[in-house]
Amino acid sequence: MKDYDEAAKLCQQVLQIRCAVLGEDDVHTAAASYNLALVLAETGCNSIIQEAILLVRLSLQVFTDDRNASHSSVVSRSNIIQVIQTLGSLYLRIGRFAISTHCITKSLQLARKAASEHPTDRFYLVDIADSLFALGKISHMQGQWQSALKHYHEALQVER
Repeated sequence: MKDYDEAAKLCQQVLQIRCAVLGEDDVHTAAASYNLALVLAETGCNSIIQEAILLVRLSLQVFTDDRNASHSSVVSRSNIIQVIQTLGSLYLRIGRFAISTHCITKSLQLARKAASEHPTDRFYLVDIADSLFALGKISHMQGQWQSALKHYHEALQVER
């Protein structure tokens, strides 16, 4: 069995150190917060997933603010897209289909925009495919089979 409690404690320590040294609004602190959220989410417990959602939302805000404030940000568009996808996946795990769909749709819009602006960057195509697959999973979990298959097929087409 995996020892998520110990991993969470270590991630929490890193977060506390970065908050003290770098401040709460630093992207490296936000990255530590995001990492803690990922570990917490692995427990599968709804109340802990709620805590992970809060951490991801805080991280996303810092990442977005940093990206908007500086063109030389260490935070890439793809990072933001992936964090939004993670947020959507966490909401899906607790059955919040509408907000999960909203998050994943937002990640898809951002990925498509980035791909159109940077057609040679294949990473954005992966982000598009991942978002489409996630939309398929949301539909699947709601018993919307045709919609799920449509999204899965579209994701596959992007990958080709």
